[in-house]
Amino acid sequence: MGQRRDGQETRDHLLAAAVEVFSERGYRDAPVAEICARAEANIAAVNYHFGSKEVLYKEVWKLLLEERHKLFPAEQGLASDAPLEERLAAHIHTMLKRMTHRGRPGCVHRLHEHERSHPTGLVDDVIRQAREPSRQVLEALIEESLGPDASDEVKGFAAYSVINQCRGVMAHNDKMIRGVLGQAITGPTLERLAVHIARFSMGGMERVRHMSNQGDQG
Repeated sequence: MGQRRDGQETRDHLLAAAVEVFSERGYRDAPVAEICARAEANIAAVNYHFGSKEVLYKEVWKLLLEERHKLFPAEQGLASDAPLEERLAAHIHTMLKRMTHRGRPGCVHRLHEHERSHPTGLVDDVIRQAREPSRQVLEALIEESLGPDASDEVKGFAAYSVINQCRGVMAHNDKMIRGVLGQAITGPTLERLAVHIARFSMGGMERVRHMSNQGDQG
C-alpha cells in the first residue's frame, strides 16, 4: 500500500513538474531530465509512469483542460427558457474566464503559444475533445439567433466572430487593454464585457438574419 501511494505521489510530482517545464519551454525543448529533477524523481521515472515523454505531454494537457473546465463549468444555472441574450452572455463569460485565468490552468495558454509556434500534432485530438461541449453550446445559441435557415457558412462566420471577440483579451496585456478600455480587466469588468459581446453579437446576427430574409446573403 505504501509503495502504491509513493508511486502515485511520484506520478503527481512528475505531472506538476511537466506542467512547469512544458509551459516554459514547449514540448521539443523540454528535457525529460529537467522534469525528473524538478519532481525529485529518478531519470527513468517518466518512462516508468507514463511510457514516454509524448504520453506525459498529452497527460499534462488533459490535466490542465480538466482543471480549467472544473473551475469554470459551462453550466451557468440558467433556466433553458432564459432570454437568449442572457444565455449567450453567460456562455461568453465562461469563455472569457477560461481564457484569462492565470492560475495553473493558465499554463494552457502558454502551451497553446508553443503549439502555434512549433506544432507537435500530439494534442490535436485532446484539444478538440475538450472544446467540443463548448462548441456545441455556442453553435446552438447562434442557430437560435440566426434561425434554422441560416447556412452553415453564415453560422460559422458568426461563431468565428464571437470567439475572436473573446480571444481579444486572451493575451491579457494590461497596457493594451487599458489603452482601449481605460481600465484593467477585473472580474466585474469581464462580466460586463461578456454582456457587451453578447449584445453586440446579437445585434449583428439580427441584422444578418434580416438581410438573409430579404434575399441578401452578403
